[in-house]
Amino acid sequence: MYGALFRVLEAQGFHRAVAGIALPNDASIALHRAVGFSEVGVYREVGRKFGRWHDVAWYERGLAFTASEAQEPIPLPQLDPALVARALR
Repeated sequence: MYGALFRVLEAQGFHRAVAGIALPNDASIALHRAVGFSEVGVYREVGRKFGRWHDVAWYERGLAFTASEAQEPIPLPQLDPALVARALR
């Protein structure tokens, strides 16, 4: 699923993907590392889950898009439907 998401984000012109993980969650951390994310920081006790406060770890992953100047991302409805279909395969 992440592969398809990354392909669509790249087609839209995004430069970076981010993910927040409520801690502790070793399985989610392993999954995100396996697809190229790296940790950039932890917010302490900002996520509420199952009646408790949890730390949230933030991860980032660069995408293939590399323009010399930042441009506005292309809205999903404006992408070529064939491109989206290929990305979701």
